[in-house]
Amino acid sequence: MADYSAETALALSLISESGTTVTIRRVVTGTYDPVADTDTGAATSDFVVAAAFLPLMTAGRVRDQFMATGGGVQSNSTLILIPSKTTGGADLPYVPAAGDTAIFGTVGSPNDKWWRIDSVGVLQPNLTPILYTIVMTKGAGTVE
Repeated sequence: MADYSAETALALSLISESGTTVTIRRVVTGTYDPVADTDTGAATSDFVVAAAFLPLMTAGRVRDQFMATGGGVQSNSTLILIPSKTTGGADLPYVPAAGDTAIFGTVGSPNDKWWRIDSVGVLQPNLTPILYTIVMTKGAGTVE
């Protein structure tokens, strides 16, 4: 099997130098106990990763691929690329998925921007993830 560590490092380097950072958030719902009126097991998991924006109107073949496969592209959608490593070089703790949230800016600040992740694709030669392509819709999570 081929070694794609150089390509993975290159993707991380280029996106880190020219892009921005994004917090990927996954919320796992808990179990509600109506007798005790409690919710247990709910958890939020965040990680920070470098990201490059590609406006969908100019993303060409990538946009066309999502539209052809029913990717749910809307006029307020955008596309980002993220490497398969965090900004610190570690493997992502989990692969982003539809329903997760992408947060740009400092989480909790008045200027943070929340996007709902609609679909995720992966560039993975020989099953080695290098890049994830993420289509997002603006306005998930908090009031803009």
